[in-house]
Amino acid sequence: MTDTRSDFHPGVGGEISTEEIKQWLKSNKLRCTSARIAVLKLMARSQFPLSHAEIADELMPGGFDKSTIFRSLQELSKKRLIRKIDLGDQVRRYELALPAGENGSEEFENNHSHFMCTSCNKVLCLGNPPLKELLSQNVTIYKIQEVLLKGICSECR
Repeated sequence: MTDTRSDFHPGVGGEISTEEIKQWLKSNKLRCTSARIAVLKLMARSQFPLSHAEIADELMPGGFDKSTIFRSLQELSKKRLIRKIDLGDQVRRYELALPAGENGSEEFENNHSHFMCTSCNKVLCLGNPPLKELLSQNVTIYKIQEVLLKGICSECR
């Protein structure tokens, strides 16, 4: 996309126009289907990663079926417009991914940490904590790939 924007960041929960999504799809050589547009709009609004079931629950009332949504997720993931997240609970989740190099480094935008409630399984994006600086005092680290914190959320306590 020629007009890079910070609200493509997973977890921001910002609105994005249909025209912006169409441009993003076209620039990644994908057809602008209504399912892909709906999935990306939903993910742009979301404050947290979503499972296929959660996405389907939101989009099926709009006339989309589960298999169409699944194929859209696979294609968007293949083109790296969304990221698949596996948090070890047998549920694959998806979140919007920023185009490489937007708002600084790709590492900051796309490799951020998550919190998972062990009671309700809700997953929240936490941003990028300064773990690299903390750990680098004792260990040489080239790149932190993933940070997952598990515990009980405030709603379940």
